[in-house]
Amino acid sequence: MMNQDKKLLKKIEQKKKKRKELEIVGTSGLEENLKAISDALDEYYFTEKLKTYCAHLSYTKIINKKAIKYKMIDFRLINSILHVIDIFEFSNPVIYFYNEIRKLYENIDENDDHELIKFDKLLSGIKNYSLRLSIEDAEELLSFLANFCVRKLNENKKEYLNRYFLISNLLLNIRFNTKTGKSIKIPPNVFKNMVVTALKIADELDFSTIETVGIIPDNPSGFSDAYEWVEKFIDSFKKNLDKKGFDNYYPYCSALLEFKRGNYIKAYRTLYEKRKGTRGVFINLDIKTLFLRILFEIYITKPQILEYDEIDIEKTFDTLRSLLRDEASRKKQLSYQLKFYTDFADLYKKLYKFFNRYTLAYKKKNSLFEKEKNQLLSEIENTKYSYKKWFLQKVKSIK
Repeated sequence: MMNQDKKLLKKIEQKKKKRKELEIVGTSGLEENLKAISDALDEYYFTEKLKTYCAHLSYTKIINKKAIKYKMIDFRLINSILHVIDIFEFSNPVIYFYNEIRKLYENIDENDDHELIKFDKLLSGIKNYSLRLSIEDAEELLSFLANFCVRKLNENKKEYLNRYFLISNLLLNIRFNTKTGKSIKIPPNVFKNMVVTALKIADELDFSTIETVGIIPDNPSGFSDAYEWVEKFIDSFKKNLDKKGFDNYYPYCSALLEFKRGNYIKAYRTLYEKRKGTRGVFINLDIKTLFLRILFEIYITKPQILEYDEIDIEKTFDTLRSLLRDEASRKKQLSYQLKFYTDFADLYKKLYKFFNRYTLAYKKKNSLFEKEKNQLLSEIENTKYSYKKWFLQKVKSIK
């Protein structure tokens, strides 16, 4: 299917061709045709200019405003274009979609009580119209909404988590529901994010209603839960990963699924060989933090496994600290993302120390135990990251 850019350019050429035909036969209607050419030019220019402006808003509101080298004033005529778009109706729904995306981003810092309603209405409109768009155009529109969700999730607006997953699933269906879908590569980060997000909303979303290209549930009525969906997703799309993605992201996602299921030994065996030497943007940190959580679960249930494999939790933890120092020196511009891992390391060290002190060393609890436990619980409560629930469960289980 032709994308919007080519479609609108073709429309301009058709209007120009029509004018030449009218000139040749000397018929009336030349004035009306001039207006048609002007309208077609406006439709093309406004669409492209609005799309570019939305990309600008996405960068400044999502990534880092200080990293942008240009200013709003560099978007010449954009205010006039927005004024015209707000006053006059265009027959092209894509202009409406981009204009609504523009409004969402411009007001992203406001406390709009109707923001979620506007978002859902826009998502529904794009979803219903997506079959009439090229893959490229549909992906671009939905990606703006996905990025909006990311910003809101960074602000701990959890109501956008389900929406982020549904948009990601829709993007997956659009991209892979083609004749060449089997040969398309899936970015490793997309593969991981689909798994991580699905597991986060395991208790909130009815997965029996989820339809994903290339995945068939065991029961015709739908997936029994998020775990079945994730298992099928991993098995189906692992073949679409490149070699690096398969070597690193596939074992991480498989281990995370087993960890969430409570199959700690299986998760441990899955990550055992990947606990060191992994390279990639943050996947090395993801593997190490997950492996440490798995080690703690085995340490409190079957420590003999760690003894047999000669796995030392403190040494493993030290490698995480070293890696964090290295990453921090190389990725200063991503320090806000590294905080996710540095906070994890701080809490993990305190949890491990607290467990050993009051479970192995001092089995008899006292007032100091309760005081330290409450202090640790309070510190964990203040974190906004996804591992918060796991830390709370582990500390509360120490009695």
